[in-house]
This record gives sequence, C-alpha cells and structure tokens, in this order.
Amino acid sequence: MVFLKRAFVLFVLWFFLTNAFALNLILPENVPEGTSFSAFAKISETGFDEIRVLLGDKVIFTQKLGVETNAEYVAYYKEYSPLGDKSLVLLLNPLKAGKYELEIRLLAANSTKSKDSVTFNVFKVASASNFDALNRDVSSLKSELNSLKSEINAVKDKTSSLETKLSNNEAEVSSLKNELQSLSKSLQDLEAEVDQLSTSLSSTNDSLNEQKASLSEAKAQYNDLNEQITVLTERVGKVEEKMEEKKTPAFGFLTLENSAIFLTLVLLVVAIFLALSIAKKKSKRRSLFETESHKDTSEVLEDVITEDVQAGGRWAYKGDQKEKEPEEKKRFSLGDLIRRK
Repeated sequence: MVFLKRAFVLFVLWFFLTNAFALNLILPENVPEGTSFSAFAKISETGFDEIRVLLGDKVIFTQKLGVETNAEYVAYYKEYSPLGDKSLVLLLNPLKAGKYELEIRLLAANSTKSKDSVTFNVFKVASASNFDALNRDVSSLKSELNSLKSEINAVKDKTSSLETKLSNNEAEVSSLKNELQSLSKSLQDLEAEVDQLSTSLSSTNDSLNEQKASLSEAKAQYNDLNEQITVLTERVGKVEEKMEEKKTPAFGFLTLENSAIFLTLVLLVVAIFLALSIAKKKSKRRSLFETESHKDTSEVLEDVITEDVQAGGRWAYKGDQKEKEPEEKKRFSLGDLIRRK
C-alpha cells in the first residue's frame, strides 16, 4: 500500500509538471499483475460538460459537470474541478496480465470534443519458486562475480609487476644507450687516432722510400769510388815501377818499404774522406761526394800528396844534401804524373 501511495504522489507531481497539451493522459506503460495503478489526466481545454474514461470498450469512469460521478470500476478518484487544478486522478483496480488501452474523452452535448489514449501492459509477477530460482541465479552470479574480482585482482598484481619490470627495463635501456653513446665517442676518437697514425705511417713510408733511394745512390757512389780507388792503386803501382826504373834523387826516398807505407797512407786518407762524405750525406741530405771546391777524387788525392811533399813531411826525401843537382829545385808532383798517364 505504501508503494501505491508513493506511486500515486509521483504521478500527481508528474501530471502537474506536464502542461504541453489541452488534454494529456499519463499512466505507466508496464504494470504488475494484481496491483492497482494510477492514471492522470491534465485538462487545459474548456467548453465541455462531460468526462468519460474507457478501458478498452468499457466505460469505467464518468463525470458530468454539476452531476454525480460514476466511479464504480475505480478504486479511488480525484474528480476534475474547473476552478481548481483542472486535473483528473484515477486509481484503477488490479488487472489480469495482458495488453490494455485506456482512453479519456471530453464531450459537449454527447459529442466528443477531444480525446487522448495510452496503451499499457500488465505482466505476471514471478512465483515463489521463480524467486528461488532467481535467488540461486543471483547467488551463482555473485560467486562468478567474486571469482572475476579475484581474477581481476590477480591481473592487476601481474600488471603492477610487469609495470615494475618495464620500468627497470627502461632504466637498463637508458643505461645501455648512454654506454653506447660513450662507446661511439670512443670509437670516433680511435678512428681519429687511426687516421692520424695512417697519415704518420704514410709520411714515414715516404721518408723510408727517400732513405732507400739515398742508400741506393750512396751504394752506387761507393761502388764508383771503389772503382776509382782500384784505378788509382794501379796507377800508383805503375808510378812506383817507373820510379824504380829511373831511380832519380827526387824519388830516392821511394824505396820499397816507403812506397808501401805511402800507399797505405793514401788509402787511409781516401777511406777517411769517404767516411766523412757519407756522414755529411746522412745529416744534411746533400750529395754524397760533393765538396766545397767540387773537385774530382783524383784531384783531391793529388792535392793531398802535393801538400805533403811541399811541406817536407815525413815522406819527403832527406838524402845527401851536399850533392845537390840543379834538377832538385824542381818539385815532382804525383798528380802531374797521374795526369800524364
């Protein structure tokens, strides 16, 4: 009963709030079987003298203005008052399950002036057995819901764990990226050092090739010098033979022993000259056998011998000075003899 009163009040409020048409009938579309329900009619129209309410083809309520109201088939009503809120409220008796149509008509001199109708459905209420089945279904659904909640919680835990692992992996990836950038920079530095070493190695190879060329040139000049020394040695031997044959006082000092010493001295001077020339070639990269006067080797040897004879060195002739011949005044140069050859 409390439910019906609340429904009645709600429909009344709804009825009063609705004022869009001259005649408007309002009632629920679905009504449970065996339950009373309310119908509301908002009447803004005038110029009628009778209100009829029909359920299907049957008149269930009649109100003639100024005459008694016939409400035999309704449980409760609030009749229409043109001076009041201009509304009609009916509380209908319970109906069996089925589909119904409720219609309200406004008449003037038994002629319909306006009308409105609403179709509604009365449904069966579930029995106790149906409620038990529904309760079991609800219990089963609750159990499944709890199981789903447990699974959802487990998924949440797994998701949280995966998010933690993902965060750790992202940190590791960031660290690896930093290491990769550092290695890339180190690799670039190494590539720069390799390029620098390659340039240095190329320069060293060029210098080595130059040294090889200089060494080959020095070897060639050394071979030429050995050939010249051989030629000089042969010429000195011939000169000694001629001096033996002539035995002039100017060459009296050139005995066999002194000739060997003299030849040794000449070869020693030539060897020293050769060593100095090679050292000068390595240090200043100048011509191996170039001298300041650009003299030939034979001329250098001649100047050394001439200076030694003119200075009265240890190889100068020191024979009997009492018997001087006019020919002794004329110095004999070994270089002249070599040139004459």
